[in-house]
Amino acid sequence: MLRFLRGEIASIGSDCLTLDVGGMGFEIICTRSVLKEHKVGDVIKIPVFLHVSDGGLSLYGFCDELERDLFFALRRVKGVGNKLALSMLRSLPPQRLIRAISSGATDELITAPGVGKRMAERICFELKEGLGGLSPDLSEPFKGDENAAEKTVIEALKILGFNDREIVFALECTKRKGVISDEAQLLQATLRELQRNQVVVSNGSGQETPD
Repeated sequence: MLRFLRGEIASIGSDCLTLDVGGMGFEIICTRSVLKEHKVGDVIKIPVFLHVSDGGLSLYGFCDELERDLFFALRRVKGVGNKLALSMLRSLPPQRLIRAISSGATDELITAPGVGKRMAERICFELKEGLGGLSPDLSEPFKGDENAAEKTVIEALKILGFNDREIVFALECTKRKGVISDEAQLLQATLRELQRNQVVVSNGSGQETPD
């Protein structure tokens, strides 16, 4: 699963931003806290969720791991999709939202656009006992071995439309330039390699094969 991206903010809109990752622009639908805390030119590491549907790909971004985990918790409730979960996170800060759900404060929840009394009651009922593990301490950097990082990068690149041959070639080229165990760095470096290869092919130079 694509867990986060690191890059420079190229533009900020009313509900999204464009992140330049290795020369590729990713449009990310964000919570309000992300849009308020950053400006164009900032280099950020942003937790994300890539949603794949028949309508295409949608990339959601969050201020920290707490927001991301709360987003997933809300989506588990029947009738709450990505749009409604994001609406709630934009209306209430995460800790206030957690307290409202845990205490059954439906009056606070209905301040979010799209959340009615019945939906607020359902959210409180289904999640009241399921938010105890959420805390700001969940916001920890990625830790893992090189193979885990590679698997995540391969999965992310497949979702973005690259085929197995392109990914394996670019990944091997990236690894030959130095060991990168950090997931975001590996993704960024491999994306740069993929972009370079596409330029070579488009110029008619032909694609080399890895050693």
